[in-house]
Amino acid sequence: MADFAFDPGDSGAFAGPMISLGLIGVQVQRAARRVVVPIAASCIIVYFAAYAINGQRGLVALRLIETEITEAERVLGDVTVKRRALEERVALLRADHLDLDMLDERARLILNYSRADEMIVLEPPRHPPAPVGDTDRS
Repeated sequence: MADFAFDPGDSGAFAGPMISLGLIGVQVQRAARRVVVPIAASCIIVYFAAYAINGQRGLVALRLIETEITEAERVLGDVTVKRRALEERVALLRADHLDLDMLDERARLILNYSRADEMIVLEPPRHPPAPVGDTDRS
């Protein structure tokens, strides 16, 4: 099976065994290709499928982004409602269309005035007052 080859140009020195695969070697190569190629292709497919699910831009990341978008849209709706309310109040104080009731309300609030026949109802502050602490700045 193993022939010994001599290189004629090398003054007859021994070049090592030559292995002839023959028919059995060809069959082994074919069987290896039939097994290795599908296994390698399967590994590549599994890798890309796993990355498509769990990767940086995969399905799991898509769900997280959709949740963030939903939350951001809800916050946007809340802020839009608050902004419209503030715009309506500002519109009542513009010089071209001055609402006297709004002007009176703001003047009384800022100047801390009231009439003798009015009742004042104090509401608790929306934000707790800052704690009064030691103001020593040494």
